[in-house]
Amino acid sequence: MFAERPAEEYHGEVVPYYPSPLPETPRNTLYRAVAQVGLGNNVASGLPELEGLIDAMKPREEEFYIVLGDGWKSKGNSAESAAAYRRALQMKPDSVRAMRALAAVDPPNAEQILARAVQVAPNDAESWFRYGVVTSSAERIQKAIALDPWLPDQSRRLAEVSHSKSALQDALRTDPFDDAAWDLGGRILAEAGELQAAFFDFERAIKLRPEGGYMYDYALALARASRFLDAQQQAERAVRADAGLVEAHELLGGLHARKNELPGAVREYTAALALRPDLSRIQLRLGTVLAAAGDKDGAAAHLREAAKGSDAAVARQAAQALRDMGIR
Repeated sequence: MFAERPAEEYHGEVVPYYPSPLPETPRNTLYRAVAQVGLGNNVASGLPELEGLIDAMKPREEEFYIVLGDGWKSKGNSAESAAAYRRALQMKPDSVRAMRALAAVDPPNAEQILARAVQVAPNDAESWFRYGVVTSSAERIQKAIALDPWLPDQSRRLAEVSHSKSALQDALRTDPFDDAAWDLGGRILAEAGELQAAFFDFERAIKLRPEGGYMYDYALALARASRFLDAQQQAERAVRADAGLVEAHELLGGLHARKNELPGAVREYTAALALRPDLSRIQLRLGTVLAAAGDKDGAAAHLREAAKGSDAAVARQAAQALRDMGIR
């Protein structure tokens, strides 16, 4: 017997089924372009066409601009997406849907946008929920839950901002396979010093979803428990799973430095700085390790960068390290 071939999804141009052919009017052309993008079938070529038609026809309905914004968002273009959502709000200034969409792609202004959304629609649970998440407000999340007890991820989000064990237990009762909730539980328990219970939760999260961030959280808790070898193994797993985890590289650098494994510490701190060159604390740590390794010039370069940073405590330490090296 031959295995049945799975159905293949169509990702080409959207064509009208009825009536066919569709009369070639400007409005029909616009609707067809909306279908290319809105159905997700032909986004790459449909987006420029839709944007061009909207610019030419300037429709008054905000829905066209929201579809355009959603299309740009699906392609990872937050700037174009935000511009489209703002145009939707020009058409309909009280569109809560457009406000929520804009807040999602404009983090610096999300709080202000969502404050306006809940002012316009005080009974809109989704807006209150997002407002609460953005502002880390348990009160606002609880208001959202009161308006709609069936909001997704509500208990976990409440636990994230309140560190409430009861909210976390509610989240896991609702979905015992919520990997993010298990990881959050591990972090809450670790902060409370309940490390053995935290380890169980981290292991559960990683088993459900072997994500680098969870492995880093586990590694950090292991380091707090002075289980440094286990912490190093988990941190190494974390960077293998996600090489872009700055914190995991930084933790590995510290674990290597603790054992006086200076080349390993230099490697990990350098990797962290390649990802976040603005972090003055890592400049300081790398400079300190290079100084211990006898690389005075390399150490001085990083210590100078740390001394120029915005973290006053780090800047003071870096300046003192430079003076100790005889460098002004």
